[in-house]
This record gives sequence, C-alpha cells and structure tokens, in this order.
Amino acid sequence: MKKFIPFIFLFYISQDQLLSQSKESQYELGMNLANIITATFNIDRTTEVTDPFTFLAKRKNTRSYTRFGAYLYLSKSTEFLTSSDIEIDEKEFGLKIGKEWRKLILAKLELTYGVDIPFEYASRKSIANVFPSEITTEDRIYSTGLSPYVGLNYHLGKYVYLAIESNLSGKINFAEVKRINTGSPSKDFSYRNWSIRHNLPQSIYIFIKF
Repeated sequence: MKKFIPFIFLFYISQDQLLSQSKESQYELGMNLANIITATFNIDRTTEVTDPFTFLAKRKNTRSYTRFGAYLYLSKSTEFLTSSDIEIDEKEFGLKIGKEWRKLILAKLELTYGVDIPFEYASRKSIANVFPSEITTEDRIYSTGLSPYVGLNYHLGKYVYLAIESNLSGKINFAEVKRINTGSPSKDFSYRNWSIRHNLPQSIYIFIKF
C-alpha cells in the first residue's frame, strides 16, 4: 500500500499534462489522501482525525461550485477474551451535498469556503458467546446536520490541485439500540443527541479537473 501513494501523484500529474490543451473544465474529482495515509499506516479508526469522506466531486456553476461527497466503511472482526468471544460487524456510509465559493489569494493559491449537508448511517452488531448464553447487541445511528468549512487550494498545474479544509460540524444523531440475551426478553430503546465540533485542517484532497 505504501508503494501505491507515489503512483497516485504520478497519475494526477500525467492527467494534468494530457488535459493541458483541453477546453475549460466544468467538473472536478478528488480523493482524500488523509484516508489513504490512515489505511497505509493502519491508524485505528477510533483515534483517527481524518474526514471520513473519501471521494469528493465538484461541478462548476456561474459563481460557485456544487459539491458531492461519499464514503463507505465495512468491517468484520472477532475479539478473543478470557470468558467469551465477541464477533463484531460494522457498517458505515455517508453522502453529502454542498456549495463552495473561491477567492484567489496568490497566483496558485485560493481561499475556499462554503457549507455541506451530510447524511450518514452507521451500524454496529456484536455477538458475545458467554456460556451458556449468547448476547447480541445492535446499534443503528442516523445523522444529519450542517458543516460550514474554510480551506485552501494549491494548484500544482492547470488541471491538478491539492486542497485542505477545516470545518465546524453540527450534527443531530438518531440512535436505535437492540439487546437480545438468550432466554431473556429483548430490550429495545432509542435516543437522540446533538453535537457541535470544530475540526482542524484534516481533509487533504488531490483533485483533477476534466
């Protein structure tokens, strides 16, 4: 995986050369390098500080850009403990749509700002085999909110640039929890909470225009 990172840069730079004689670009497609670095060095998702949105597409309008983001995460593992084994199945995916404006600061440097509206879903199912019982716990979380952001674009070429962003994330979470213990009645409950969090520059995207 570590050998794969330089090829990403080579691919984007080569595309810049191929597109250098094309008409003005209307679309941009980006990949979050912070997520690739996280995966390369096996950083625990519980401690990572990167933006979960791996892909980001932008469409140029008259005075702004429309943004679309997406990510998907799937994991299945088993924890071996002294008294039991726990099987864990995790699923996460998210979509976001937003608006972006830009202001030129220097010849190759732009200030960007805007707002995103994310929609996210996460589920976690664990099965603990504690003889003679089996305990199943399943959590589902639905989230939405507003995420204003500010960032910088640095142009490596006419059709390739790097982007970093910092955002203020406000979310409302709706959660459902189900707990099943063999031989006992199941327990279901739900709750709702909200959060506001400022994230330091965490998204490091490389974009290509086409």
